[in-house]
Amino acid sequence: MAMSYPRGKRAEGGIAGKKRSLRLFFIAALILAARFFVLQPFRTTGSSMEPCCYDGNIVVADKLTYLAREPRRGEIVVFRTNDKPYLYFLKRVIGLPGENVEIRDGLLLVDGRNIREWYLAEANDWNVGPLKVRDDSVFVIGDNRSMPEYDHLFTQVALKNIVGRVLWKK
Repeated sequence: MAMSYPRGKRAEGGIAGKKRSLRLFFIAALILAARFFVLQPFRTTGSSMEPCCYDGNIVVADKLTYLAREPRRGEIVVFRTNDKPYLYFLKRVIGLPGENVEIRDGLLLVDGRNIREWYLAEANDWNVGPLKVRDDSVFVIGDNRSMPEYDHLFTQVALKNIVGRVLWKK
């Protein structure tokens, strides 16, 4: 016996329904894979990265780039702490593995060369270092240099603790 459906109506079951379910499953799997292996969103807290990122901004970290190469100076990275539960931070890379880094009277010096920090909103008079960046790490710092040095997290971050490079912020 043949069945007919009113015009514009489709059968919910059958091959068409199974294809639609399979397609939705694959779309959901791709979204989850992207979330866990390619892109990860984070909400910022605090003011250490102002004026680039403000408290409450959403940033998206690309988790693939650093599988192919190491971070570059000037990039903003998301990194995690060593201890669980992990804490996540957002900072700018200013020192690369093996470099000598110093901030003298607000000027960034890397291996004795003055590096222009175009992303800073205002001049500062900070003094940090000198220090040598470990071979398996980068040196990171926040952009808001109007805050006193002691309010900032100065740290060398192991390359293995970097989650990704910030691609987008809102």
